[in-house]
Amino acid sequence: MVLALMRLNTKSAAFFLMKNKMNVAVQALGKTTFYECLDCGEPIQNLLCPNCIAKHFEIWVQEFPRLKKEILPRVKKYLKAHKDYNDYAVCASCGQPTCYTCPYCFTEYLLDLLKESQTDKEILKSFFEFFNYDFGHRGYSQDIDKLGMY
Repeated sequence: MVLALMRLNTKSAAFFLMKNKMNVAVQALGKTTFYECLDCGEPIQNLLCPNCIAKHFEIWVQEFPRLKKEILPRVKKYLKAHKDYNDYAVCASCGQPTCYTCPYCFTEYLLDLLKESQTDKEILKSFFEFFNYDFGHRGYSQDIDKLGMY
């Protein structure tokens, strides 16, 4: 192969090497398993399962007794309804194969529960400080802008 490259001019040799690198990348990509979020259908890139996020949410909501009483039972019901989804991507936090929905979709669900409970602006700001997974700024980040957080 080296002798063959030596016979090619530099431009051809560079093209040959780039083409082979791309083929290797495509081959490697073909072997990777992507898990799609059951809610949005996008590949799950941040491997935190709803159970782990819910544990952190439960700690956070302790400061707000009314919300805790209204929302936590619904979150637990959601998790219980999805307990059989245990053959998905492995969570980076707990190590269980329970990443069936992306952190964005699950935190959007939590945000919807907070809005339904008519949560005030300051509490929503606190929620966004801890549970903002809208890294692409295409979803609920617009709510953050309306609240004047950033």
